[in-house]
Amino acid sequence: MISIQVGGTIAALEAAFRDLVQADRRNRAYAAAINHTGDRVVMKAVRYAAAKTQLPVRYVKTQVRTYPAGPAKLTWEMVAKGPYITLYKFAQLAGGSARQTAKGVIVPKWGMHRHAFVAGMKTGHIGVFARKGKSRLPIKQLYGPAVPKPLLEDEARTLLEQEVDTRLSARMLHELGREIDRIKAARGV
Repeated sequence: MISIQVGGTIAALEAAFRDLVQADRRNRAYAAAINHTGDRVVMKAVRYAAAKTQLPVRYVKTQVRTYPAGPAKLTWEMVAKGPYITLYKFAQLAGGSARQTAKGVIVPKWGMHRHAFVAGMKTGHIGVFARKGKSRLPIKQLYGPAVPKPLLEDEARTLLEQEVDTRLSARMLHELGREIDRIKAARGV
């Protein structure tokens, strides 16, 4: 889970805009700025995870959920959930299919998996499997990447923190300026 919480940024703005804008309007402006910045962070995170996992962006988006900030709770959260994807489904998402060859299974973007095979179950599930030993059974299913995994890396965290740092304060000033313009228009100034 990635969360945007602001403390020091708001403290400095509170001192400057306390007399100009009412508290409820300031909090609404802060929430709008946090949510706008959060939307940009989500796109950056989705693109990063898609590049690392070699999954399509449209699929990664379905695995990411956001919880927006509001005037009462100035915290924006992003949660990425999802299991490891079966290798067969990964091949389909990559724009191809897992192909059985004499040496193993070829999966687009991941290459050859030697001694693996594609099999269908009685339930209708199709997967890529490999034997655990020399005997016929047991077998194990092979998996591809998981969407949340690359977002836990330090590189991803610093990338997303940079995005927040570059956008949030400017966006807060922009939203407060909009609130001041609304107050002016209401008073006829």
